[in-house]
Amino acid sequence: MADGLETTEFAADYLRVHVETVRFWIRTRRLAAVKVGRGWRIRRGDLDRIAEHGTVEPGQVKETVTQ
Repeated sequence: MADGLETTEFAADYLRVHVETVRFWIRTRRLAAVKVGRGWRIRRGDLDRIAEHGTVEPGQVKETVTQ
C-alpha cells in the first residue's frame, strides 16, 4: 500500500465514482484531504481502504486538513 498523494480526478477514476462525489466526501469530512494550490490531494492509503471496503464510513476521518 503506497501512501502517495493523489488528485481528486485520480481518486474518482480509481474508485469508479464521479469527481464531484470525491469532492462531496471531502467537504463532508468523510475523506481526509490536503488542499494543495487550487486542488485537493488524498492519501493513496485512504483510497485503497475505501476500494477494499467498498464504502466511505462516516466518522473514520477525524479531521480534514487544509492549508
